[in-house]
Amino acid sequence: MTQSSVNLILRADTDGFSASIRQAEKDFSSRFKRMGSTSSAQSNRIEENFNGMAAGASRFSSAIKKVAARLTILAGAAAGVGLLGKRFLDVADNTANAADRIGITTDLLQELRFAATQTGVSTDKLEISLERFVRRMGEAAVGTGAAAATYQRLGIAVLEADGSMRDSRAVLNDVANALESMESQAERAAVTTALFGRTGVAMSIMLGKGAKGIEEYKAQAQALGIVIDAELLRNAEKAADKLDILFSVLKAQAVSAFVQLTPHIINFSQQIVSAIPKIKAFLSPLLELKDAFVLLIKVIAVSKIITFTASLLKASKSFVAAGTAATKFTQVISMLGRTFKGLGVRY
Repeated sequence: MTQSSVNLILRADTDGFSASIRQAEKDFSSRFKRMGSTSSAQSNRIEENFNGMAAGASRFSSAIKKVAARLTILAGAAAGVGLLGKRFLDVADNTANAADRIGITTDLLQELRFAATQTGVSTDKLEISLERFVRRMGEAAVGTGAAAATYQRLGIAVLEADGSMRDSRAVLNDVANALESMESQAERAAVTTALFGRTGVAMSIMLGKGAKGIEEYKAQAQALGIVIDAELLRNAEKAADKLDILFSVLKAQAVSAFVQLTPHIINFSQQIVSAIPKIKAFLSPLLELKDAFVLLIKVIAVSKIITFTASLLKASKSFVAAGTAATKFTQVISMLGRTFKGLGVRY
């Protein structure tokens, strides 16, 4: 290949690269201008939308302050009620309600609760056992139920001579005395299960000292002031009911105060939702920026190729010149060889 051929090929390739660069620069500039124009317009619209959102937030904040003022008043009222000892009233109310549910007096329930704590019986197990005890007493009174045969075998009556039900405390004392006299733990377990149900096994520990043991627990509870008078418990029950009504009113007022915020919440939410498409439109030109950067990389790559091509062109010229010189040198050597040969010189 001659030098002129190489020059033509390289010049043709260089012209093609230059055209690609010019086109890339043109596309790159066009994209950035379009992106700038679009972003400016979208930015103005988003600014307007955010200004509207700011105004909505201001109105929302104002409404919150008004509701907070109402809630502060309600909180103060609730705190005042707390000073009345709502928790203690609930405890008293629980005692009265539990006694009514079981069917025994509040005094007996409190005394037996104390006895249970002293013998490791939980309050829940105690109350479940007592409920079954009273219910099975009623069944035995009419000759039915699992406890009827047990009462008959122990010789314990559940009815008075006039046919009325005996007091639960009296029957319980008789059962405790019967358990105290039993030497077999298995027999105790069978009796307590029949009279108190599956949780009755724990009751055998509490009742194991007989009626005397129950009376001792009763005396301790009375001396310690643990047993609250029945009338006081009933008054506490009424007070707790009134406080429940008051708390319901306060709760309704708090809900009402928050409900008033609903229009502001809806308005603020709608403004946020309406801003989303505009924000999306604002960000979409950034996707074009990716293509613009691709073009920029192409421009840089083409520039590097042109630089390399120019260097290659210079090198090719040097190679052609070197080839020409080598050819001339060969011709000179050949001519000298023929001359020496004609002179008869051997080399």
